[in-house]
Amino acid sequence: MIFRYDGAVVRTVNDANLISQVPMFPVISHEAAEWADGSIYDALLDYRSNMYVDYIRVWQ
Repeated sequence: MIFRYDGAVVRTVNDANLISQVPMFPVISHEAAEWADGSIYDALLDYRSNMYVDYIRVWQ
């Protein structure tokens, strides 16, 4: 599986155990998670934020 950003390869996964063998669909989200980068409870966050996505292309 190859992940690309603006046409450049940013990650490649070759291990078959890490690649799903069942139908899936993408979920586009910008949720904040405490495990991602410190505690979200101590951060000054605007929960009314927006995320704009131009396009997503998924192919097999």
